[in-house]
Amino acid sequence: MVDRGFKINDLLAFHQCSLTIPPGKHGNLQMSASNVQETSLIANVRIYVEQAIKRVKDFYILKKELPIRLLPLLLQKLL
Repeated sequence: MVDRGFKINDLLAFHQCSLTIPPGKHGNLQMSASNVQETSLIANVRIYVEQAIKRVKDFYILKKELPIRLLPLLLQKLL
């Protein structure tokens, strides 16, 4: 999933991936109802993807030694 303007279809096809881009207005004053629905569905999925990426980044800290100065913060989050 990307925002408009990414021209990477050929790169993704090499890895057998597809590209999902929200539909645009194309000069119209309003998007059609189907485009609004598609944009909403893409936005909902993007939320889950961004949350998953955040979890990976947050738990990366657990893969290495923690400085002793972070112990109070860790205990505070656990309790």
